[in-house]
Amino acid sequence: MNQEEFKSPGRLERVLRAGHFAVTAELNPPDSADPEEVYKAAGILTDVCDAINATDGSGAHCHMSSVAICSLLTRL
Repeated sequence: MNQEEFKSPGRLERVLRAGHFAVTAELNPPDSADPEEVYKAAGILTDVCDAINATDGSGAHCHMSSVAICSLLTRL
């Protein structure tokens, strides 16, 4: 498959391929396992960002897994 045949569903790739400046933000994991905290923060960020980075090991104490956050973000 060459580059012309591959179309990414990701907003970040579309923005970069169009030659535009991309805006990204970090989403620090909540201390709880409640997904609503992630959805609330992501809802704010998706209006102003092209991509969200789910940080891992934020503040060197236990948080929700960044893999779990990424899974939740794919459901938005």
